[in-house]
Amino acid sequence: MSAASAASPGCVLLLIEESAAMTAQIVDGLKSRSASVATFVNANLAQLQTHAGLEIGLVGYRTDASGSPFVGSRWAGPLAGSEFVPADRLGGSELRIENRTRKLPSGGSEEVSFPIWYDPTTEGQAPRKAAFEHAARILTDQVAKAHPGTMPPLVLHICTDVSSDGSPLEAVRSIQALTTNLGSSLVFHLQLALGSGVPAACYLATRAHIPQGLGRDLFDAASILTLPFVNALKEAKVMVNSGARGVVCHARPLDLQRFLSLLKAYAGAGSMIGKTPPSPGPNAPPPVPVASSAVRATVRPPGKSTPPAASPAVGKPAEPVRPAAPAHPSVTNPTWPAQPTAAASAPGTAPAYALADETVVPSAVIESVPTPISEPSLSMTPSMGASSNEPRRAVVLVLDRTVTDADAPDAHNVWMRLQERGNEILSQLAKSAGAACEVAMIVYGGDVAGQVDLRSEFEGPLAGRVFVNGEEIGTGALRTEEYEEQLSNGVGGLITLSRKKQIFLDHPPAASCSCRPAFEEVCRLLREWIQNTPQAVRPAIVLHLTRGKHDADDLDFAAAAVRGLEPGTESAVLYHLVLTEQPMKSFAYPDRSSDFGDLGIAKLWEASSLLLGREALKESRPFLSDESRGIVINGKFDLLWPEGAV
Repeated sequence: MSAASAASPGCVLLLIEESAAMTAQIVDGLKSRSASVATFVNANLAQLQTHAGLEIGLVGYRTDASGSPFVGSRWAGPLAGSEFVPADRLGGSELRIENRTRKLPSGGSEEVSFPIWYDPTTEGQAPRKAAFEHAARILTDQVAKAHPGTMPPLVLHICTDVSSDGSPLEAVRSIQALTTNLGSSLVFHLQLALGSGVPAACYLATRAHIPQGLGRDLFDAASILTLPFVNALKEAKVMVNSGARGVVCHARPLDLQRFLSLLKAYAGAGSMIGKTPPSPGPNAPPPVPVASSAVRATVRPPGKSTPPAASPAVGKPAEPVRPAAPAHPSVTNPTWPAQPTAAASAPGTAPAYALADETVVPSAVIESVPTPISEPSLSMTPSMGASSNEPRRAVVLVLDRTVTDADAPDAHNVWMRLQERGNEILSQLAKSAGAACEVAMIVYGGDVAGQVDLRSEFEGPLAGRVFVNGEEIGTGALRTEEYEEQLSNGVGGLITLSRKKQIFLDHPPAASCSCRPAFEEVCRLLREWIQNTPQAVRPAIVLHLTRGKHDADDLDFAAAAVRGLEPGTESAVLYHLVLTEQPMKSFAYPDRSSDFGDLGIAKLWEASSLLLGREALKESRPFLSDESRGIVINGKFDLLWPEGAV
């Protein structure tokens, strides 16, 4: 940011934790957190080489063997001793160039050249306060000697552990107070996930969805996203609500790559760097909480998303079925900047490294058409996929399709999200449990007459069936939808693969009602199933997918009914997966209810059974305890069918 160059775009500072916690394996990846961060950092540095005038700082922080903070520049080799390096000096100043394997969309791989500038050492703790104080000093010097027309600095901070030396908030505020004629300095944070039980929370506008602790501290210290970053994230199909901040909590590798790609958005922002996105109009839909997702979906073919006629409700004719809103808005592939290839570089251009890229793979998966069952079996007839003497465990999904306003045109209402979770769980049971599992579904909600609409049979190819063996679930989808999944290519880039998912549930939202009739039906079905299944493994598993708005007496009834199925033995356990309508932080298998701050959710915790297999799972899931209960709030229930369940 020299004063002589009015065209200099500005400076960015990468501030990276290097504590011993970074040696742990990154969630949803194969490498350590530190190695994964280094790969993505080096890949993104390679893409910045053509941005003349952009200056880049690289600062790491940890404590040394004596416990003292070790904070400073991590430029090494030809760049050693520099605080900020012009981007066009990166080429030819690498520590080394490695041969690495890049994954290809076809499933194959190829050898590519991969430049290394950042090669971290990890040890000790995370002196975050000292790190930001150092960042404030060097950025103050940069701004002081910068041309007033340059962009204000951007800090991208990557961490995982709690600060070992107190809050850095005061130092962060001093950085954010640094200004140029184009605006104030920006500080964005990313916290790497500590475990798989809590989904990532990306670029939120409220801290309510973030658990107490480090995530909320980072939210408070994060700048609001300005227009260039909002546009870049939306281009990548990341939903960004008004007032969203530059903070990602519980990040996975995909979230890390998207976070670091904001470097390119900054480099090209120019005079737009300080512009804020326009506020939504008075008729715009309310913002919704957004968690990280590795998928971008498109329902295909068009015009086939209307569900088939619903099964009749228990004891009365079925209400007319309204067309269900699609699970995802239809989207198109984003246009990504072309990446350097292995071809020779033209004079004056950056070295041609084969690095981060995105490839959209045409759908090549053969869609299997389920074969209709010509003579549906009786509800309690043993399923076709199960051997007569094979042990089997029953799993009953109880789905609450009630919402506050069933007529509101909101494609992202809580029922649509619960329904999507239900479809995911059915697919997972088909893969992981197979013939050892017998699955039933009960869907409930209030009808137009104020009565409970209860549906306890599968629809589509499995119409008329109540319990279906896990091996048969795959033949019973209402339809198959195509979506795109982004995965790391192994060298800091992304590949996009076409996938297909099966849809088993497609019901409209409903008005509020009591859950008691649904659990009466659960107990009736399980008693009949146990009576007709000599090889039944106890306890059966009942998972209630709900928004969490229930009368306390109804929850007491549900818990007592499930646990008292067969007096004197634990015949069934009751779990809950709760997705809330209003913002609330996430919890996975908590062992106490005192942290919820919501009496209704606390009551659901009381009604939940202890998690099966928790003793064996504690080794791989250290956040579990002997008192962990089968309840997840605003997350994914990934321990429904642990290994060795039958």
